[in-house]
Amino acid sequence: MKRLLAAGLALLLMGQAPSPARVSDLGWMSGRWMPETWNERWEEEIWSEPRGGIMLGYGRSGNGERLREFELLRIQAGEDGVPQRIRYERAGGETMMATISKLDGSNAIRSLYRRQH
Repeated sequence: MKRLLAAGLALLLMGQAPSPARVSDLGWMSGRWMPETWNERWEEEIWSEPRGGIMLGYGRSGNGERLREFELLRIQAGEDGVPQRIRYERAGGETMMATISKLDGSNAIRSLYRRQH
C-alpha cells in the first residue's frame, strides 16, 4: 500500500495524469471468487483471462441448492479506460474487494471475495 501511495504521489509531483486502466492489467482477477462469509446463502463470480481487450464472467447466488439469481458479466475498456461502476481491488493474496456504486461513487456496497481452487 505504501508503494502504491508513493507511486501516486510521484506522478502528481511530475504533473502527469495516470494512464487509463487496461483490461490486460486485470489478469489477476481470473478464476472463481466467493465471499469470505459462508452459510446457506451463497454467491460466486467466475472470470476469464483477459483476451482481445475483454474479460467475460458470470455470477450466481442462491440459498442451499436453490439458485436465486445469475448474471453475465463483461469488462471492456471504453474511450476513457475501464468503466468504474463496479470496482475490483486486490485486497491481498487470494482476496479481492468488489465495490458496486453509482458513477459518482454514492450508494457504495462492498463485498470481500476469496479465490477458490
